[in-house]
Amino acid sequence: MGGENIRANKQPSSEQAKKGISLGIFIANVGGFSIGSGDLVFYSLFASAAFLLGNISGLISMLLVLNAGILLNLILLARYKKPLPGLPIPLALGLIVLLAL
Repeated sequence: MGGENIRANKQPSSEQAKKGISLGIFIANVGGFSIGSGDLVFYSLFASAAFLLGNISGLISMLLVLNAGILLNLILLARYKKPLPGLPIPLALGLIVLLAL
């Protein structure tokens, strides 16, 4: 009887199945969307590179461009209602700033 309880507990409930796999610290849930920790690492990497290659104005311009790219990504997410990758738009804009430094 104890073995049956263990097997019953291993099966996900319908509520757990709707949520999907929980990735814990690898995903940051913000409002109704999730962002991976890898995305956050690359955003901070670009900001750090802009500061090291340029100066404080390079850092500020990189932060503005990255935030504009994230905002554009969120607008596209709201419009098309499909999962989108978080890196291409902000990093493409950030690369333009890095090349300009």
